[in-house]
Amino acid sequence: LYKYYTLLIGVTNILVVFLKVVYYILFNYILYNYLLFINNVYVKRLKIDY
Repeated sequence: LYKYYTLLIGVTNILVVFLKVVYYILFNYILYNYLLFINNVYVKRLKIDY
């Protein structure tokens, strides 16, 4: 039972780390695309003004 418990804790830690990495990558990807989108809109607006 003790070995099973430590194994469960290890698997849980691996899952938590994996989820954190996935969340971090997704967050950066979304943030990057969002900034690109805002940049494009801003540049187009400036071009329209000129």
